[in-house]
Amino acid sequence: MLPGESQAILFQDYKTPKGTLKQIVRQTADWPHGDNIPIFTDYVVPKGRSKKYLVETMDDVEALSCLFSDLNEEQLRRFEEHVKQVRDFARQNQVLVECGDTLASPEWIDGDSIFLGDALGWLCGLENSVLMAAKNPDLLHRLLDVISAWSLQSIRLITQFGGCDMIVHRGWYEYYWSPKLFRTFLAPRIRKEVDLAHRAGAKYCYIMTTGFKPFLSLFKEMGVDILYGVDPVQGSADLKEIKEAIGDQICIWGGVNSAVTLTGSKQGVTKAVEDSVRILAPKGGFILGAIDTLYEDTNWDNFLTMIQSWHGSRPS
Repeated sequence: MLPGESQAILFQDYKTPKGTLKQIVRQTADWPHGDNIPIFTDYVVPKGRSKKYLVETMDDVEALSCLFSDLNEEQLRRFEEHVKQVRDFARQNQVLVECGDTLASPEWIDGDSIFLGDALGWLCGLENSVLMAAKNPDLLHRLLDVISAWSLQSIRLITQFGGCDMIVHRGWYEYYWSPKLFRTFLAPRIRKEVDLAHRAGAKYCYIMTTGFKPFLSLFKEMGVDILYGVDPVQGSADLKEIKEAIGDQICIWGGVNSAVTLTGSKQGVTKAVEDSVRILAPKGGFILGAIDTLYEDTNWDNFLTMIQSWHGSRPS
């Protein structure tokens, strides 16, 4: 415990050929990682918990650039075997294969989705990254180039061993960017991911569950194939407005809220499904889904009602 602190303080260093990265966080009561500080976790995002973010200067960015190494032969072999198992299972069961990134690290099997804005939140905090855009844009561009290089490398690795049907980009923390900043810092790099996914024969899915109205035209410009996260309840999504804005070019995935609607009445579930199908399904380009996910305590009867209502609402 340090003087003036009410919680224990965790320190973590990463020594790289280009310098040492340092991270300091408060071990609050809800900290789930023991005495470890993962690089990518939502728990380091709040300023009240992070005393020092991993990346704050250009020297930090340069050290970060060599933090993840390429996979060695054994890791590549295991990855190839894993991809084959997944593809075989998908082929036999006729299911979609979606992929995120591997970070080109030994922990590839626990990899998350492709990220840009999310990584900024984890590496330097949400407020700091926006201030960086205004006060030190060169630093932000360099940091995003490093993150983008990981994402592109991951897509290449995935496609090298048989690919997948859909590359997923997580944009949970990208909603807080203004359209102008999004266009300047994020859109050009996302476009590179989209182009690479398309060259590999995969669709590109962008995840955002709230606040995406200002970015709808940008999604079309970037060539996004699927928008995942359209939630008319907690995301306040206007289904008709979204269909009119992007439905001619982008597949819309969602339409039913999970946390509220699927825990309510069966009548409410049926109405939500009927409204979604009526508004979003015409002319195709719609995947009915519960947003943002099904939980362990999701009402199973309501989920079955959702499926049954979908069957009854599909256009003949």
